[in-house]
Amino acid sequence: MPDCVDCGEHFPNKIWIGDKQHTLHHRTRCLECLPFGKRKKTRPDGTRICQKCKKVIPVYQIHYTKFCYVCYQKLREERRRDKVHKIVGEKCWLCGYGGGPQTRSVLDFHHMNPSEKKFSLTIRNMTNLAWKRVLKEMRKCALLCCRCHREYELNLISQKKVERIYKTKWSEPDKT
Repeated sequence: MPDCVDCGEHFPNKIWIGDKQHTLHHRTRCLECLPFGKRKKTRPDGTRICQKCKKVIPVYQIHYTKFCYVCYQKLREERRRDKVHKIVGEKCWLCGYGGGPQTRSVLDFHHMNPSEKKFSLTIRNMTNLAWKRVLKEMRKCALLCCRCHREYELNLISQKKVERIYKTKWSEPDKT
């Protein structure tokens, strides 16, 4: 039986109200402290305040998050970007340029074989598409800084050099 975070009393996992059974195991407060239909974080007009930007969350967004849509999307982008860069690193594979999270935006994913390209690896696609699809597309790419990428496209950097680095990086055992 869970304990109420307000009063400390035990309350049952399931309860019958009328002819309907309700499960309470996901609740943190008992029915005395927080009756059905009452939320502590809502304002009198039924809206909430975003925990990040402190703006009013419209009523139609309340059901799925404690953040407004913009803050929620930024949080998703940040998490996915962290996941991607944990795999490929945060430096250009060719010249080594990069200095952590603040320089991620200058790194490009270069598709080694453009005919196999399904979609661009933009932050929007990395965030909104399924992780398996993103990972599959990432494995077709080399991570280059914007300068090396442009120089490669202008044939100032040899294709063999980039292919060698690509094969070396993706053959490492820790790349999932």
